[in-house]
Amino acid sequence: MKLYKYTLSALTCIALLFLTGCTTIYTVQLIDAESQQPKQGISIKIYDENGRDELISNETDVEGQFKIDLKGIPGDSFKIEITGEDYFEIGEWINTPNKSVEKKFILEKLLSIIKGYVVETEENGAGGIARCEVKINSTGIAIAETNSSGMYILKSNKLMKNKSYTIFVNDKDGLYREGTTTFTPKINDILLLTSNIILERNEREIPDSPGNEISGGLKGGGATISNTKQGQAEWIAYNGKDSRTDLGESENFFYKPLINKEWRTVWMKLLEELTKGDVGFTVNTPHEILECWVGDSKMNIFKIKGNNKWEVKIKQSDYIEGKRIFIKLSLNKNNRVPINSIEIK
Repeated sequence: MKLYKYTLSALTCIALLFLTGCTTIYTVQLIDAESQQPKQGISIKIYDENGRDELISNETDVEGQFKIDLKGIPGDSFKIEITGEDYFEIGEWINTPNKSVEKKFILEKLLSIIKGYVVETEENGAGGIARCEVKINSTGIAIAETNSSGMYILKSNKLMKNKSYTIFVNDKDGLYREGTTTFTPKINDILLLTSNIILERNEREIPDSPGNEISGGLKGGGATISNTKQGQAEWIAYNGKDSRTDLGESENFFYKPLINKEWRTVWMKLLEELTKGDVGFTVNTPHEILECWVGDSKMNIFKIKGNNKWEVKIKQSDYIEGKRIFIKLSLNKNNRVPINSIEIK
């Protein structure tokens, strides 16, 4: 009898260990962008696959983590919302994984963020210019440096509402003349400047190089948008084997064949947000469009006969303001330019 008792107890322990080991956990970790340290006490809410019913709500622990037992998540996806008083909100759809996963989210503090590009003149190829110092006003309210594609990101909590500011650009290598532009910020929001800052070359000639050819600014880096206030658009390409709600490996799209020759499908994500006045768009691409989404809404697409254009019409009932366009394409062996142009109507 005692032997049976101990045997039953041992089997119970083994069963518990087995069940514990099979638990599938989705771990969210929040990292402060400035300090690169985990952030405790940030509210996280999990909603069902329709984004309506709240399933779980809690705050991150001392390690900035929030663990989700996926056994309590119905369906094949869920929505995560991250909110902190001092940070930009994050909302993302997650395809429910079948194994334990840890994902980091970077928290950006509520600041006025200004993004833009510094490029050469049209006659010199309009490529992006790296290593430029970019600052707001001569006093330098905020200072940044352009990357290899000529992009800069300025961040400040000192900008005032409805006030105009000037951006000054100086090439650190002394190869270009100074350039400027003016803007009115969005307070605690992101402003993408659609007018590139164009720098003219100094008197001495700058030799052309492959780097200048592929770096691109918005002209080379994004497909042109016509009939809109945005003027131009910026895209990022993602490996199409991952889902739209959990985009994986990526590369910037600079109006050239993609670097990763192994990709056979690709997601193109438009970084510009649509406005409520937009009623549709036309995509010019040599590739087959497999899927098209505006935010979380899958759109119907129509091939225009006789050319490489695809048309999407937005229903009046679709709420699209502040949403981004996602387009999944089928590529060929040489990974030709994914998108030639897009026109938003």
